[in-house]
Amino acid sequence: MDQSDVKFMYAENFLYAPSIQKVAEIIRAKKTKLFFIKGEESLRGSSSSKAGYWSATGGGSLIRVGSHPLGGAIYLKEVENSYSEEKIELESVFCDTGQITKGIKKKDLPYHNIDIQDVEDFANLSLTYSDGSKVVILASDTVLGGTKNYIEVYGNNGAFNCNLTPVNALETYMLDDNDTEDIVFSEMLPTKVGWNKAFIEDEILRGYTYELQDFCEAVIQNREVVSNFDIASKVIETIYAAYYSAETNSRVYLKEKI
Repeated sequence: MDQSDVKFMYAENFLYAPSIQKVAEIIRAKKTKLFFIKGEESLRGSSSSKAGYWSATGGGSLIRVGSHPLGGAIYLKEVENSYSEEKIELESVFCDTGQITKGIKKKDLPYHNIDIQDVEDFANLSLTYSDGSKVVILASDTVLGGTKNYIEVYGNNGAFNCNLTPVNALETYMLDDNDTEDIVFSEMLPTKVGWNKAFIEDEILRGYTYELQDFCEAVIQNREVVSNFDIASKVIETIYAAYYSAETNSRVYLKEKI
């Protein structure tokens, strides 16, 4: 790519979420040492009939939804690297996966969109960096109550909670669903009845708008995008190290211990 006009653009919206970009701005200014990052994307399954097959998706909940908070966490560690006196590298990966709903009958899963075959519906991923800092990522297809998207960041001089969904800018209380069929309230909720945290500017708060803006401006200005090949390669390397860890029930070292 360095010898061509091709631009690699990794469409990871978490990187462009305003909350995460604001954290990046703050930690750069304060030169924060990141001790611990926790991220999660969990929901009640996938709308795709192919989501339960490794051959179609390359994995289950970890790669399909866990890749998003993982990408956000890796990005923030790269931001830290931009001002750190010593380069911080991913040292090891340990991952536990499971098939929680595999043995449950369909009649006992009336509210889940899930039919796993040879993939996981739960993953808990732990990363250890060369400076001893940690990242924990949770990804599950077994969670009711709407989609959970967040990243929590804890450092030596601050703590930050990035809530992508749900957010409480608008809380609604509905007694029925009448006449609201075309109104998007929340993702992965089967009803609008009762209290709800309704989506407002979802495409902005989850980063999609700024993602596309960055991609377009990168072409016009002939520059690299924020969500670049380096981020993408680190996400994929980490995910497949995690799958190997889960398969072998062992910690996988990506960097030699000294």
